[in-house]
Amino acid sequence: MTHTDRRLIPVTDYVCPALPADEWFRVLWRRILARLRPTEKSFIADDQLKRATLRRLDQVVAPPACGPILAELQGSIMDWLSQPPTAERIKAIVRLPVRMGTS
Repeated sequence: MTHTDRRLIPVTDYVCPALPADEWFRVLWRRILARLRPTEKSFIADDQLKRATLRRLDQVVAPPACGPILAELQGSIMDWLSQPPTAERIKAIVRLPVRMGTS
């Protein structure tokens, strides 16, 4: 009897069979990665894209309600901005966080 007749292999060549759950997870993981990989072809061709204007963006989505904040900033720092630049030109502005729907 030879080595191949007994169907024995060296221990270093042995590969443990995958459990069904492990194999299923590997297949699922490969599918997820394949979907997340960027495609070579864009959905919309680059030559068909154009820059949106602020008016168009305002039509699609209402502008943020930041008028009161901008008015307060303009009133508070306009004098500071009109001064000639100095080494103390950096000004930190801290605003408390707010919840959505409140101001």
